[in-house]
Amino acid sequence: MTSSTMSRYDIHCFCTFDILDRSGGLSKALVDVQRRYHCFRVEHDPAMLPDMRVIIGGFEPDLTGCTRLDDVWWVKQGYLCHSGEQYKLGARWAFDVSGLDGGMIEVRIAANWLGRPFITGKIMDAFIFYLLQQRGCSLLHASAVAGDGEAFVFAARGGGGKTTLALAAAFQNGMAFMGDNFVILKDGIVYSYLSDLNMFGYNLHPRVWENLTAFERTRFRLWALVHRLTLGYIKVFSAVSPLRFLPWACDSAQLKKLNLMRTSDGYSCAPLLREDLISCMTSNMKLEFFSFVRHAAAYACRFPESALATLWETYPQTLAANLPEEAALQAITVPERITDEVKVQALAAGTGEAA
Repeated sequence: MTSSTMSRYDIHCFCTFDILDRSGGLSKALVDVQRRYHCFRVEHDPAMLPDMRVIIGGFEPDLTGCTRLDDVWWVKQGYLCHSGEQYKLGARWAFDVSGLDGGMIEVRIAANWLGRPFITGKIMDAFIFYLLQQRGCSLLHASAVAGDGEAFVFAARGGGGKTTLALAAAFQNGMAFMGDNFVILKDGIVYSYLSDLNMFGYNLHPRVWENLTAFERTRFRLWALVHRLTLGYIKVFSAVSPLRFLPWACDSAQLKKLNLMRTSDGYSCAPLLREDLISCMTSNMKLEFFSFVRHAAAYACRFPESALATLWETYPQTLAANLPEEAALQAITVPERITDEVKVQALAAGTGEAA
């Protein structure tokens, strides 16, 4: 392995990881898994070991001394292998990971070309979350914007309004964009987690559409058609870099307000108790990393006191430590399809600014 074959990424000095993609050229051309982390890319220094190394391509699992669980997991001290997972229309992947209980984590992933779009969210993001948690950081499934050194966070499940409100705050109100899917909270400071915007019909901002290329618009329409023809079974997002449209991104800001987004028939806003918010945020992360919950449970069968096994016990504790007492906490309820009127109300409540 050399610096010419490997890329390094640094997330605000909290953790570093390398990605080596040994897949064939066509697979890389169809799905560039490294693109998701391009905002964190730094110069690779082979003399400095990363906190984690991800190798994509075929691998031979190290099953010597392992305990087999449910015919899909193999476990031993510091090591976990998942022999294979399948998803819609033949997407398949497998992985193993070593170094779970100390030292550098190494994740090896094998996937067919249909499975490549899923390995970032299902595997790589999950172990980045694990690294951040070990370093006392709380990864939030949320979007965030900032103004005058203060951060405003919108936490929600997929389709709950995170991207819609963050883009509206950035485009209409000129607030600094910090991320639309994840952000990091550490000691009361929100840190950006910029990755490609995952655009679909319900969150496609007009300013984004205006700046898409003809090819990108065609691809967007194609995936929308596939979604309709399969009655919603296949849903593929169109990835667009936020830095193309939002050059005024922000690296970090003091948390001012954390908004927990919920969906219902209409709009409402109410204060939220600290313990209720932490419980909801923990459940939100479990749903986002549902496969990872299962992997951690498999490892816990043999090593119940390990950091991976106790991840979901320590997450709310870490979040409580990072959440400042002075931050405003509230629940904002919006309809599934956010109208312009509701957008104005939600932004006024969530940031103090109207769209």
